[in-house]
Amino acid sequence: MPDRFVGRRTPEGGWSWEAPEPQRSKRRRNRLLIVLVTGAGIVSACLLVAGILLANRDHDESAGPLPSVAPTPAWSSNYFAVWDTQAREWQSSPLVLSEAVQPTATYLLNISGSEGQLHDVLISFECLGEGRVELVAFSSASPAQLDSVLTPPGPGRTRPDTTALEKSVAVWGATFTDAPAWDGASAACFGGRALDFSTTARGDLVTVIWTAEFEPGSVGDEAAVFTTEVGVDDEHTGTIPVSFTR
Repeated sequence: MPDRFVGRRTPEGGWSWEAPEPQRSKRRRNRLLIVLVTGAGIVSACLLVAGILLANRDHDESAGPLPSVAPTPAWSSNYFAVWDTQAREWQSSPLVLSEAVQPTATYLLNISGSEGQLHDVLISFECLGEGRVELVAFSSASPAQLDSVLTPPGPGRTRPDTTALEKSVAVWGATFTDAPAWDGASAACFGGRALDFSTTARGDLVTVIWTAEFEPGSVGDEAAVFTTEVGVDDEHTGTIPVSFTR
């Protein structure tokens, strides 16, 4: 028998006596209440997260598709190009210039390889008519040359690692093994002019830039054309003709 009884008054005015509820039942109810409250909190949190995710998805769909990123242009292992001053870009296709402006053309040669590798370069000029060609010194102070150097696939920095022929041939990422030679006194190129040299790579890419100044001469009614051909390690890399309109 329990030690204590709880008295309750009956509707008829009398009294009834009941044993108190065991403490174990109270603790069980308390644990059940805690579980219910915790479960309700978890459900509320899940609903809140789902609402945030749904709102973000609706916002992304209303904002439209994400802008696509243009891929970086891929250049061939050895790349030969001429600088287009009007489009301000390097191109491997023929270039047309006007005789009214200074007839110069800037060329770029990129050579891929490995550090310490030796590369033999041969550059030849062929002229239509009695034309002449001279090499122009590279200068980082020249806006046109600076623009071309900083435009991909140019070297991206204005100061070359080495130069030759009074800075007319500038090289990045390499040193000269055999320096180029050029006979300016006999620059007439109707029989062909050549410029050859060797470089030793300092890294994975060698860049050579030079500028040629042309004197088209008299070719009758035909447009003057200077063709530049480049070979690397006894393999043809590219040929680019430069013509002059009247």
